[in-house]
Amino acid sequence: MTEPSIIFRDNDFLVVSKPAGLLSTSRGDEPSLVAWAKARDVTAPRLHPSSRLDRMVCGLVVFSRHTEANKVLLEARKKGRYRRCYLALVHGRLSADCGEWTFPIAIDPHNPSRRIVAPNGAAGFRNARTVFRCLDGSPSASAVLLKPHTGRTHQLRVHASHATYPLLGDSMYGGKKQITLDDGSVLFAARPMLQCAAIQIELASRTLELSMDTAPDMVQLWSELGHDSQALRFTPDWWEIDC
Repeated sequence: MTEPSIIFRDNDFLVVSKPAGLLSTSRGDEPSLVAWAKARDVTAPRLHPSSRLDRMVCGLVVFSRHTEANKVLLEARKKGRYRRCYLALVHGRLSADCGEWTFPIAIDPHNPSRRIVAPNGAAGFRNARTVFRCLDGSPSASAVLLKPHTGRTHQLRVHASHATYPLLGDSMYGGKKQITLDDGSVLFAARPMLQCAAIQIELASRTLELSMDTAPDMVQLWSELGHDSQALRFTPDWWEIDC
């Protein structure tokens, strides 16, 4: 785990890069991104995260710095003007270049920390929608752009797994931590290969658009799989991709 870093700050918002391995929030004394941000933005009247990345997921997290800014973020999300692009490395080659997954999600009754796909009408189910686009791939793995249109817990991990393309390293949802190549060599994915790579928020007077470099462990694994790491680099046309 590396240290978080501040990507952007103005009077209204703070955008931070969360490393894999750090909790977004913590009820006890365990280190968290929220605690780290509050310690470094002591002048913010009311610092509040607009999203919470899973512990082993890395990427951009947007904080509102005061109550009115938080209302602005909530309104932007409600109107579909708060967008996030995630990059994922998954098992197998996708059967379609693009599409969407709309599997409803519910809490696993056998494990409250886990989520499952549930039929419509099942107890506790919530609608969920993820748009995907395959950026590059082979029979062993694909690099996929994921754009969530809802914000369910573990949504991207559950949707990819149910579609038979679990994230590399995501053992909770069927992903393997060891990948054996045709020549017998073994590669390792120490965590779910998922990163919030870019955010775009349309505000009344401006558009806040930020991106970050792909996580080194994702670049390394993708290169070891024999692929060009250029496919993992954010480009502005990611925002135009939809299906």
